[in-house]
Order: sequence, then C-alpha cells, then structure tokens
Amino acid sequence: MQNAEIAAALQQTERLLGELTEAAERQLLEVLSNDVWSLHTGAKMLEQSLHQSSARLHLPLSKKGE
Repeated sequence: MQNAEIAAALQQTERLLGELTEAAERQLLEVLSNDVWSLHTGAKMLEQSLHQSSARLHLPLSKKGE
C-alpha cells in the first residue's frame, strides 16, 4: 500500500509542477510583452525627440555680435 501512495503522491506532484510551470511561463510572457511594448513606445518617443532636435539644428543660427 505504501508504494501505491508514494506513486500517487509523485504523480500529483508532477502534475502540479507542470501546472506551475505553465502558469509561470504565461506570466513571464505577459511581463515580457509589456516590457516590449514599453520599450517600443520609449524608442518611438526618443526617435521623435531626435527628429525634432535635428530639425532645430538645421535652423540658421545668428553669430555673436551680429
């Protein structure tokens, strides 16, 4: 009887570990998806800022004393 109980406990443990692994993978995917979205948004904002700065650099600058 003891061997059957051990086998059942091992099966239950394996099943639970599998479920925990799946849940952790889903959570990790969600976190990474949010990070990628944030990174993409930040990159777009930086790109726009650089384009605006670049446009300002092309404006004629007055020289000192003129």
